Amino acid sequence: MAGNPWVVLTTDKLIPKGTMPNPKRRHSKARRDRRRAHDFLVPQSLAECPHCHEAKLPHQACPYCGYYRGREVILVKESV
Repeated sequence: MAGNPWVVLTTDKLIPKGTMPNPKRRHSKARRDRRRAHDFLVPQSLAECPHCHEAKLPHQACPYCGYYRGREVILVKESV
């Protein structure tokens, strides 16, 4: 044997070594809901492209015209 497999917490409780701690009390619904108050999804912000006036992500090249900050930075294929 490699030693005693039990840990003595008090005189009346023996807990096996290697067990993980578990919650002693149940969390209330209010506490659970307060924790989840910030878990909502935020809609993505969009900016208007000054060149073609399409909606695009801010600080990104426009996927419709390829312009960023007044100059063409990517080539966009024409859709026919």
